[in-house]
Order: sequence, then structure tokens, then C-alpha cells
Amino acid sequence: MKRLLHRLLRRPLKKAIRVLDEKSLNRSSAAKAAKAFEQWVRERRYTEPTESTETPLMEMGLTSSELSYFCKARFGKPFLTVRKELRIREAGKLMMEYPERTVSEIGSMVGFSDASNFRHQFKSVEGMTPTEWKEKQKKSE
Repeated sequence: MKRLLHRLLRRPLKKAIRVLDEKSLNRSSAAKAAKAFEQWVRERRYTEPTESTETPLMEMGLTSSELSYFCKARFGKPFLTVRKELRIREAGKLMMEYPERTVSEIGSMVGFSDASNFRHQFKSVEGMTPTEWKEKQKKSE
């Protein structure tokens, strides 16, 4: 009887232990990712002109899966979307702070090397072009 119970429970117990180990690893990875991501944002590294995730991964000292898991868990979005939204939010602040700057200059300041791509990305986040957004902000003041 003892042998039978042991055989019946061995596989489910091993699986449960493996799941618990993975969850504890995920917690420590999530804490590491959160700390690295917060520092990366504090230092405004998202404004650096890079289109890939390789540079941010190296800067944060994270693996692709750690960063992906963290962004999906924290923001419900992939890293590239989060970075784009950070850049667009920063662009809005800069347009208000430096109204004399052109849209191209602002785009460049937040990491977009191509003005037309900046306009496209801005519109995808804000629902309007940077120029339209700027005009709307002036009217609401």
C-alpha cells in the first residue's frame, strides 16, 4: 500500500515542487526586473535612439524573458510599447517646455531618429499628430 501511494503521488508532488520553484524564481526575477526598469526610467534611458531591445537589455542586466515577463505583468504590454509610450509622454512634456522647438527636434530628443516615424508613433499613442496635440494644449491653457 505504501509503495502504491508513493508511486501515485510521486509525479504530482514533483510537478508541484517544480511549479513552486518556478514561482519563487519568477518573484526574484520580477523584483530584479522592477528595480532595473525603475532605474532605467529614472535615468531617462528610454530617450536613447535605439530601435532594438538589445541595448536596454544590456543596460538593465536582464534577459529578454525577464523584461518581457515584467512588462506584461506590470503594464499588460510588451516592452517596446511601454518604451514608446514613455517616449511620447516625454515628448509632450518637452513640447510644452520648449514650444519653439520643431516636431523633428522633439522627436530626436526622445529617441526617434526619423521625424515621420515620430509623428506616426505619436499619433498611434495620442490619437493625433504632435502638431495637433500641441495646438490642443495651447487652446486648453
